[in-house]
Amino acid sequence: VPFIVAPPGLLLLGYIFHEQRSVYIAAVGFAMQVSGLVLVPSSVLSVVVDGWPASGSEALVLINAGKNAIAFGLTLSTTDWLASEGLLKMCWEMTAIQWAVLALGSILYFWGPSLRKKTQWLL
Repeated sequence: VPFIVAPPGLLLLGYIFHEQRSVYIAAVGFAMQVSGLVLVPSSVLSVVVDGWPASGSEALVLINAGKNAIAFGLTLSTTDWLASEGLLKMCWEMTAIQWAVLALGSILYFWGPSLRKKTQWLL
């Protein structure tokens, strides 16, 4: 679901701001982006707790720390990125990065059960 909802929401948001259209349509794009990205940490945590229940608490800490570190880095770098690339190009690049990172989830979808069986010795 995040793969389908979040990146198009970011494109919609960037396009609407670039074309100076209605803020209500931009709000729809923002809502798509946020709702898609809210599902990512909870989905990853569900997979980790299901596959490796003994490591669930450590995984929760690492997932939240990683999510917050990425948000902190984006907060610091986005203004320079916007100034050098422009709004529309930056949104296209962010969308490409999002799709690439979210596509990594397909590895867990297709090969997750076999990866869990191979790493049961870690418990």
